[in-house]
Amino acid sequence: MQMIPGQSGTLVNQWVKSTPKAWRFWFPPLALRRRLPQRYAANQGDSVQTYGQQFIDAFDAALTSLESLSHKGYSEEDIRHCVSAIGTRTELFLKSIAFPSKNSRHNFASFIDEMATCGLSVTEIQHFHDLRLAYNKAKHEPNARVTLVETIGVVANARATAVDLVSKNPGLATSPVCPQSRRVFWIAAWDHYTSGDTEVHIVLPGESEHWLGPPTLDYINIKLSEWDAVKSELTDVGVLRDGRGLIPDKQYTAFNADSDFLQALVYEGEYRELLGVLGKHELRQELIAGLNRQDSSQWMVLAFLLATVDVAPNVSPATLKGAIQSQAVAAYAVPPDYAHSEKITDGFVNMLSHIPETEWSRINGPLWLSQEQFDVQSVDAIAQHSEYKIVITSQYTVAKLWNT
Repeated sequence: MQMIPGQSGTLVNQWVKSTPKAWRFWFPPLALRRRLPQRYAANQGDSVQTYGQQFIDAFDAALTSLESLSHKGYSEEDIRHCVSAIGTRTELFLKSIAFPSKNSRHNFASFIDEMATCGLSVTEIQHFHDLRLAYNKAKHEPNARVTLVETIGVVANARATAVDLVSKNPGLATSPVCPQSRRVFWIAAWDHYTSGDTEVHIVLPGESEHWLGPPTLDYINIKLSEWDAVKSELTDVGVLRDGRGLIPDKQYTAFNADSDFLQALVYEGEYRELLGVLGKHELRQELIAGLNRQDSSQWMVLAFLLATVDVAPNVSPATLKGAIQSQAVAAYAVPPDYAHSEKITDGFVNMLSHIPETEWSRINGPLWLSQEQFDVQSVDAIAQHSEYKIVITSQYTVAKLWNT
């Protein structure tokens, strides 16, 4: 049974080993009975931070960490950890914030070279390449020597470049960071040795009356050999912990009951960055009809929702539709030939048409809301999707109903 936009109903359970877990388990078996605590809540009086400011702050934090090492005993592993973290953050900033319309499948080096279009000098661009080389050494060359003084110099030079880049206001750099968009996710993975991939599910913790528990938010297939790389990069951009002891025992046991089960984790961070890391390692496969990720309207709508949030602050009504479609493909793993791209995009374009273009720069999000929260936000919403339970709140935050 293929789910397309506008259809309702539930996927039929298929207990077949060769099919994706999403199909086999409905949206796999998740029986949460308590909600995980979250450290990040929005305060009414908080000042609004932009993605550009957040990026510069990450460099300041990296330099502070590196410089503090000189005041105590340290190992090369301490240096590698700092470089790895700021390197991952830089790559994700360039791909998802500074140049969101550029195909994210291009490598780190090509995104650095793209800074020339913002007017950065050859020297400034080289500073980022120096950081990239240090990052690669820290991640992939365990026997290479890494020195503290040299690393501080590389990161300091890269910070200067970051400041100049942000001053050019590329892409989404001036868009506000929504504190509420940072939250807890479960990540569950199963290995498929015959097809050479690892199937990864992203789940929103929540209480559910359904016997299978809360549904999968999204899923993606990555290359079998790159699970460890994914975990390392997620550690660099958020908080990552093993799921045992954090995911309820009943649910963890349900994950582990399948012979293909690899691991379940708890991640705290932004969904945009989580999907961005997974998308770097995606392995697209030609499965039979109904089993591909794009066969579920739920997953595709989420991809287009994120793409809309990305591009809306920086485009005109004339270019909005094309920008959403390009971003969905480049950043959120939507196949270029996805059959329902026009229909879903038109829905988001129509939603934004109810907001003055001069206010599009304030669009932020997304937020996932319970039914009670959604009903409250809907009262004062400034725009609402005509088909899906999605609104733009009075704070210009794109919010979606998420029933668990």
